[in-house]
Amino acid sequence: MNLYDLKKSGEAHLKLAFYAFAILSLSAIVSARAVASDFKTELSSGYDSFMDRYTIVDEDTFDVINEYYIGLGNVVLLGNGKTRFIMRNLFRYGNQTIDDDLNLSFISPLSKEIKFDLKSNLNIKHFQSGSDYSLSNDYRQFNTTARIRKAFGGTYSAALKGRIEILDYADRTEFDYDYKYADAGLELERNDDEGNSLHLGAFAGFRDVPDTTDLSYRRELIDLECYLGQGNRINARLISSADRKDYSSDARSSYWYVVSSAEIEAKVTRRSALSFIGETELTSYDVPSEIYFDTQFIRGGIRFKREIAVLSSVHIEPRVGRMFCRDYAEERYTEGSVVLGVDIFKSTRFWLNASYEPGYRDYLLEENNIYSDFYINRISLIMNLFVPGNTGITLYLNHEPERHTRRDDDFSITLISLELKKSF
Repeated sequence: MNLYDLKKSGEAHLKLAFYAFAILSLSAIVSARAVASDFKTELSSGYDSFMDRYTIVDEDTFDVINEYYIGLGNVVLLGNGKTRFIMRNLFRYGNQTIDDDLNLSFISPLSKEIKFDLKSNLNIKHFQSGSDYSLSNDYRQFNTTARIRKAFGGTYSAALKGRIEILDYADRTEFDYDYKYADAGLELERNDDEGNSLHLGAFAGFRDVPDTTDLSYRRELIDLECYLGQGNRINARLISSADRKDYSSDARSSYWYVVSSAEIEAKVTRRSALSFIGETELTSYDVPSEIYFDTQFIRGGIRFKREIAVLSSVHIEPRVGRMFCRDYAEERYTEGSVVLGVDIFKSTRFWLNASYEPGYRDYLLEENNIYSDFYINRISLIMNLFVPGNTGITLYLNHEPERHTRRDDDFSITLISLELKKSF
């Protein structure tokens, strides 16, 4: 048997495994209804589209992937009161891919102040023969997280948390490689009756890549979230994380990745508010190279939000950003844009989040052979509509065209997702 036959045989066996899993899931529905304290089934049908447009020698080129699928989802809840076991499974069959996503959750109090929870996820994806994906590669991904949390009175709590992740590809490529990752750490929280909260987490972990030590690393991660004055006339938010990766080999430099955002919101009138928003993203390598080099992006904006109905609002946010790069002038730019957005919530029947962001990015180097200036037109829309008969329609749209001063650099990405779902 040659390599081609082996590959086809592997695909056939994987398909059989998917079909067998679907049959077992259907069989489990009957038995689960008899013992579950709550059970829910969802049938879905949808369409996903990804369009990538770029220009080659004054000719527009399109890469398009269209996927049509049907899905079966089940949610099983076992247990009453504070101890619960929840199983969620979504099986999806499409013309491009077949995948199954299984989620398991277990929550149980060990005492009045101590609670234990365990969450696991298994995702299996198979690419159909003749798929339009140019870099298709079947894989299995497993994640599990365990946490023990102890409350100290009604304000403070501490938790020990650990996580394991395993990724297994059918084929080893330059971009796809198997790995095992694990981390553990401590979380501290403070919450008061006025809505103020503070969260601090510190974790240490490591990733092991069996095929090469070049991609293995040790990791330290610190994250901070702080909310002050929630519901008052003036409130503030701060979110920050610092991620350190130390690689085992000198083939790739170790680095720091730090992301932070802050917002101060002040009520102007009973139905309007003004916010001052700042964001920063820093990447710093121990030994920079032509591929991996230090950058820092900073952006600030002012948002005015006006309530138009209960739980519905419109907002406008002018903002300015700048990219700094010490070693390469080609990477430096300034960017200005205005975000126009609307949020509409009508109970559980309808909600809409939409925004349009026009703007311009200006690269600071006059003779830039890598990048060119371009106009920004980012469009984003998420909508959920629930109709009688336990039926829901979900639409997601993201469109980001770039019109460059150098036509050959014109580029756009468009994502469309439409799903019809019925619950039983």
